[in-house]
Amino acid sequence: MSGASEIPMIWICKIFCFYSCHENLSCDTYVAMKLHKIIIASAVTATVCAGQTVSNATATADNGAYLEVSGLYNNFSDGIEAQGFRVDGGFDLGNGFSLDGRFENAYTDTVSGIFGPSGQELKFNELRALAHYTQEVSNGLSLVGGLGYGKLGLSYSSIDILSTEGLLTDVGVKYQSDRLSAGLTYTHLFAFHTASFSTGGEGVADEDIGLLEGSLGYQVNDNVAVTFSVQTQVLGNTEIEKELSATIGLRYSF
Repeated sequence: MSGASEIPMIWICKIFCFYSCHENLSCDTYVAMKLHKIIIASAVTATVCAGQTVSNATATADNGAYLEVSGLYNNFSDGIEAQGFRVDGGFDLGNGFSLDGRFENAYTDTVSGIFGPSGQELKFNELRALAHYTQEVSNGLSLVGGLGYGKLGLSYSSIDILSTEGLLTDVGVKYQSDRLSAGLTYTHLFAFHTASFSTGGEGVADEDIGLLEGSLGYQVNDNVAVTFSVQTQVLGNTEIEKELSATIGLRYSF
């Protein structure tokens, strides 16, 4: 409190003291008590405000990473279906940059021998690792782009039936409104190596793969969200195509 504001306060207190006739208290004592209370109140207010600022900063920093676990259903060409799980995770680097990863693991029912021995289960795996940049274009609406590495394929035992790996890029749009969120992403795998069991693992023309994915989310609380996504292959004349992929899961933000 500045000197300019203290002088009027002292005279106000003196005048009030003069007319209030407080028993056993001099005016000077009454003024001192009032000023003491004002100083304490100011200090408490400043402490509370400072604590609130630190709390907000901590909450922002604590929401810089996430882990999402989902149940997975895949429907491939040739009537192949697979069920399993998907794990997504990542963390913010600041200034709109982040690192994100994905791993899918799913098993089919027994196959008829088209892509492997009769009675064998096939395993589908997909791996993604990308660096992303997010730019907010309006309130709640953001554009996202990423670059990294990707690999996907079907196998049985330790033998790859079909495997494709290469440079992975994606571009998408996200929208967040209160507790609801939605997103649409196109992912392109620029294949630099494709292997097929039918040709001894070599001699297969590299085929780029394009995937389109839509997602929805509902924020249960500050840390937990329920998620749902669907995905389909829209580019690439591959031996086995991912016609439909669907997930439902939980995301935890740290």
